[in-house]
Amino acid sequence: MSTDQLIAIISALCAVLSLGGIIVARLIKGHTTEVINELIREYLSELKPNHGSSLRDDVLCIKSDITDIKVDLANLEGKFDQHVKENNG
Repeated sequence: MSTDQLIAIISALCAVLSLGGIIVARLIKGHTTEVINELIREYLSELKPNHGSSLRDDVLCIKSDITDIKVDLANLEGKFDQHVKENNG
């Protein structure tokens, strides 16, 4: 086998490997893009209210509960202050 033939075989092998690498890279990129797009759709759906099962609905419910607790606490503080004033006179 001559040097020219060896160089031709190596060049052909490099070309085939490069083409294979390009094909694999495009397949991976396409799959990765699909996975990322699905994750984005899933996360965005959690930020839209849907009558109870989204993350946003849970946050709004917790916010409402905290507001109710603050009102109850303010009422109790008022009653406690009144009790202290009446009994320490």
